[in-house]
Amino acid sequence: MQRALATIMVLALAAVAVAQGGSHTASSSASPEYQKLVADYEAAKKRAVPVVNHGEFARRALDAAGKANGEEQVPFLVFAAQNGRSAKTTTQAVDLLLRDHVESPGLRGLLENYEVLASTLDADKGRELLARVIARSPHPLVRALALNLEGQRVLNARGASDEEKEQARARLAEAQKLAAGTDLADRLAGKGGNPNLQIGMPVPDIAGEDIDGTAFKLSDYRGKVVVLDFWGFW
Repeated sequence: MQRALATIMVLALAAVAVAQGGSHTASSSASPEYQKLVADYEAAKKRAVPVVNHGEFARRALDAAGKANGEEQVPFLVFAAQNGRSAKTTTQAVDLLLRDHVESPGLRGLLENYEVLASTLDADKGRELLARVIARSPHPLVRALALNLEGQRVLNARGASDEEKEQARARLAEAQKLAAGTDLADRLAGKGGNPNLQIGMPVPDIAGEDIDGTAFKLSDYRGKVVVLDFWGFW
């Protein structure tokens, strides 16, 4: 049993890594201040010591957003929401995005890393975010992401009625239609990436062999307590 769980740890690490986002790449069109923020953050992540002070970087992003105007605020707020690592910071950034920028194309980056956002964002606030984007965003790919996330959430929710599930499937179909002809369509369909690796969704099954060559699956332990220990050297 212990050896099987040890192998699960290794296999699960590859699967979960897909769901871990939060990294940023500053485009050439981004403001110099945002490019420096991202460069400093990525450099800090590469250093083993000291540990990255996520709260400090998030506060820096929120301060920069307060000094910027219009669409220039969006990348800073998205950065703070994804990297603040605290419910207070994430909620503050999301509230500002909902208040002033719900129609921004920049929300695509926020929704593409929704699993990172959801790790600290209150569930009700998350549902509000998706609902507002679905209702108001004029950008097809942003709406497609929100529709897909909301549809997946309902289909994986306990106690969802048949009517709610039917509506969820309609949202998924609409998301595919909006994303048709783009790389996002393949991702939503599960090609070139697993769209189901999101917080609150069932754990993907993992199959392999333990160090004795005995085959096993993660689902073999359904109903039992399974501890996954992720570790590494940085």
